[in-house]
Amino acid sequence: MQKNTHPRGLGLSRHTLQSVGIGAVLIILAALDRFFKMLIEQPAFQNMRIGPRFFAFERFRNLGIAFNIPIPLALVVPISLILLTALYFWIQRTPALQTRLGVFAAGLITIGAISNAVDRVVYGYTIDFFRILDAIVNLADIFVVAGILILLSLTKREQR
Repeated sequence: MQKNTHPRGLGLSRHTLQSVGIGAVLIILAALDRFFKMLIEQPAFQNMRIGPRFFAFERFRNLGIAFNIPIPLALVVPISLILLTALYFWIQRTPALQTRLGVFAAGLITIGAISNAVDRVVYGYTIDFFRILDAIVNLADIFVVAGILILLSLTKREQR
């Protein structure tokens, strides 16, 4: 492992510093999602457009899962845990996913799933707030989709 040789360095390896950086970015993104959800849940919140009519901050209490598909809360959390476990087994068996980008993508999926699970357990619904065309989503949803797309692209790259 290559050590940080900067005179004021901490003596940490480059890999460790990069891992800490990835973790810090994921924590900031998770905090941003929670902040927006807290803001949207305030009684004084007013829906507002942000640009063309298809983009807005708009409160929506999603009682289901993706696309508001109704699934009982008692099933959503266990299914989420099973899917996250399957994700980590997939990553362990796929070398192309064992990169910094793969770890970041798995982190995006994890923080998105956890944030939405917290909503379901605490509020009984997921707090969606960002209108994109006809869908209303939250940052956690965007993190999950982005993470899945990154992992799929890494897998596709390995197959070439």
